[in-house]
Amino acid sequence: MRPVLTSLLIGAAGIASAEGYAIYDLGEVADRPACMHRATKVMNAWNRQTGEQGILDPTEWIVYGWDFAPGDNDVLIMCPVFRDSFVNALLVVHGEGTDQERDRVADGIERLWSGDSP
Repeated sequence: MRPVLTSLLIGAAGIASAEGYAIYDLGEVADRPACMHRATKVMNAWNRQTGEQGILDPTEWIVYGWDFAPGDNDVLIMCPVFRDSFVNALLVVHGEGTDQERDRVADGIERLWSGDSP
């Protein structure tokens, strides 16, 4: 399942990059509650670092974020459960600003997810 997911993400990222999207595979997570907690924590940390007040809306398996700086980006971290209870976190950033603004948000959130300081 993992090679299929990776292929889909790589294909989607290649297609979507011209349309204002950045898509990252954040890796496997122990379970959905841990993924959702971490997603919320990381997105709140990004808002604190940028001094902005992006809006968060957690659902059952996705944490949505709107108005993330720079560039007024929409962010979501998905925590889907795949076959055999495999949970993988996926990050999608979409914005109508510049590629640099979108990449800065995506790279920064990925670094926070990985436990690295920006």
